[in-house]
Parts: sequence; C-alpha cells; structure tokens
Amino acid sequence: MDKYVATVGLLLAPVDGKYTCTRSSEKGMMIVLILTLTVSMCSLSCKKDSPPEPPGTKPGKRDYMWTVDTISYPGSFQTTMRDIWGSAPNNVYIVGHNDQPGPGTMFRYDGTRWRTTGFHAAEGGRIAGPVSLSAIYGTGPSDIYAVGQRFQTNPNPPPNFLDSSLIIHFDGSQWSEVQLPRRGRQLVGITATSSLTLWAGGTYGSLYRYAGSSWRFYQTDTLFWFSEFDADQNDHFALAYTPSPLIQSPSRYFLLRWIEPVWEIVDSFSVSPGYVARFGNVDLSNIGGALYSAGDGVFKKNSSSWLKVLDSWPYPIYGLDGTRAEQVFAVGESASIYHFNGVDWNKYQQFFRDGVYCSAVWCTEEEVFVVGTDGNRTFVYHGK
Repeated sequence: MDKYVATVGLLLAPVDGKYTCTRSSEKGMMIVLILTLTVSMCSLSCKKDSPPEPPGTKPGKRDYMWTVDTISYPGSFQTTMRDIWGSAPNNVYIVGHNDQPGPGTMFRYDGTRWRTTGFHAAEGGRIAGPVSLSAIYGTGPSDIYAVGQRFQTNPNPPPNFLDSSLIIHFDGSQWSEVQLPRRGRQLVGITATSSLTLWAGGTYGSLYRYAGSSWRFYQTDTLFWFSEFDADQNDHFALAYTPSPLIQSPSRYFLLRWIEPVWEIVDSFSVSPGYVARFGNVDLSNIGGALYSAGDGVFKKNSSSWLKVLDSWPYPIYGLDGTRAEQVFAVGESASIYHFNGVDWNKYQQFFRDGVYCSAVWCTEEEVFVVGTDGNRTFVYHGK
C-alpha cells in the first residue's frame, strides 16, 4: 500500500600528501617523514573523534514522501477521528467519533495498515455501552489513556440523553475502563504535565488528576470547560473557555496555571468582532522544552508573554507537535499542514481542501502523521 524509499549518501574526502627533502641524510629524511606522518595521522584521528554536530542546529526534515489513507468504519455514516498519538511509526493510534455507539472510535496503525483495536464489547473487548472518544495520550506502548464520554438516557428529560466522563487504559495487552471516584461530563483532553502527573478535563468543569497511584476528581467552576494541558520547564498550564449562555460556543478563552491546589487565571480574551488572540486557545504542546500554543496561528511562550511565530490567517490551527525547535508541525482548517525546520515555515499546498479540517498531528524525526476529517470520513496524511 505504502512505498518506502530510503536514500543513503556517502561523502568521501580524499587526503593527498607529498613529502620532499633535499640535501639531508637518510636518517634526517626518515625523521621528517615520521613526524609528517604522525601529524597527518593525528589530524585525521582528531577529525574522526570530534563530537558530532548538535542535533538542535540541524534543520528538520522537509522532503517527505506522502500517502493519504481514508478510514471509515463498515456500515457507518460518520467515522470522524479527532486525536492521534504514537509510541513509534509502527504503533500509532487515532480516536474519535462513530455514529455506531462504540465500535469504530479507535484505530491503530501497525506500520502497514489501519485496524480497529477491538476495545469495545461489540468487537470482543471489555468496554461496553454507547461511547465516544476525544483524546489519547501515552507514556509508552504499554501505558496509554484515551478519554471521552459515555451516553445514557436521562430519566428526567429534557435533554433526552446525558453524557458522563470516560477514561480507558491500555496496559500492553488489553483496554479496560478506569474506575473514577466521581462522574463528570464529557472529557476533551488528556496530557502528562510531568513524569508522575496526568490531567484529564472537559465540559462543565470536569477535571481529573492522576498523580502516580489513582485518579482524583477536582471540583471546579462548571463554567470552565477544559480543553488542553501541558507544561514548560517551570509550570503546568491548561486551556479553558466559557460557553455562551444560550449556545455552547466559546465566549471567552482562558490560560490557566496550576498553583497547588487550584488552577489560577493567567490571561484571557473575549470572542468578539475584531478581537485579537493573546495566545493560542486550541492546543498546547511542549516542543524541545518550549511551550507552544495554537489557535489563530502558532504562538511560542517567551518568558511571561506569547510571541506569534506563524500567522495562518484565515485558517485557524488546531494541532501541534514536534521533536525539537527545528522540527515543528502545525495543522488546521482546510487541510492546512505547516512545517517549521528551524529556518522558515513551509505549507504543503498539495493538501489544501475546503471542508476538511486537520485536528491533530504526531511526528518523529523521520515520519509524520496528520489526522483530518470532512465530517463523514477520516483522512490520515502520512509523510516519511
């Protein structure tokens, strides 16, 4: 299905030395020759043993060979994946929504093809009921979490249906549901902000924290709808918003910082005609030790302020990932895929398509996966 082409280049540097000596004894000639050869060998040895060029100074790879996989679950009208995470290019997961209540909400790429993971009871797994997934994050191939919601009938409508928080975990052999201390509403994002701390949050103030042994529910203002979490070298941050009173569209965006035991507001801006974004309000990502945010472009945290490093107008950015400052990907509306290689931003124009939005990206130094949807099908853009 996919074609892989590897090009190996060898650069050889010849050394040509000439040694001459006149009016000298044979012994003198030998001494000169030995000293010259010693110096030459030392020079070659020093060059061979010199430290390699720091990886941070090398521009990120840009000349990818791209393929596009179309993913749809058999018999479904909608297969819309939203998030992506991988431990290696042959172990990549995508999660999202399917109009069938459970199956077709998670797929895994094994290096050859995409298949459903079979986590749901309808596919032989352990997770039952009508569920939908929003985000996925792992610390390794045997420690992966996915979050979303479970639907249930409301005994006192309206509304006719309610959703509750869902967290599932993969231990390397099977997916199982995490037993939460208290049920919140739909979860939208999950990220580890340190080696021992994971945050999962979502609508109506739903917020959970895992600190090495168990999940804890945090009581927060239900007006805060959490969407993303990440950290820089000093602090843990979250993105949140408050919905408009009559509709569930955002009215104000917030940047929060964790100051034990609460999330404190660092900055915010209102959604109004002509507003100017003060930071990226959709995604957070630590890349090479620096914190980036996405929304109306790409922003990079600089001390206490945010510097806009990519203006993507009129197409917002929804997802970020990278391995270092010279290898950063940003994806968004109309199948916009941008790459920063440490020198400049490049947009892959061949993928531009109205009606397709790319919501997430995951990459290594050599490969990149971008997940997008047209509202019915899912597309995975794979560069390597």
